[in-house]
Amino acid sequence: MIYHLGKSSYSYLTFTPFDPEAQTFGTRNVLNNEFPLEQLSIPDKYSFYMEHLHTLGVAGIWQTERQKPTHDEVTKKQNGVETKSLAQLTPFGQLLAKACVPETIDEYV
Repeated sequence: MIYHLGKSSYSYLTFTPFDPEAQTFGTRNVLNNEFPLEQLSIPDKYSFYMEHLHTLGVAGIWQTERQKPTHDEVTKKQNGVETKSLAQLTPFGQLLAKACVPETIDEYV
């Protein structure tokens, strides 16, 4: 992951449903993740990996724009929010990648 994040940042779009009756938000759903998940041995663990890299101060997923409210077409009530973010290395992560990760890895070229 550090190899790929060292080469680029990746857009990450999520949708969080909103229940207007209960005034609560539900579980966030990923709509689009541009990270090359097929390069991971266990792609379903992407969020888990990113949480650990964030805890270590190496990488994270940060919101890049204000959340965009979404509305039900019939009732016009808010039914959720879309959030645009970027997955990227921190400044420390960039230094770590430069010091410890090769410029190219044959299987990724």
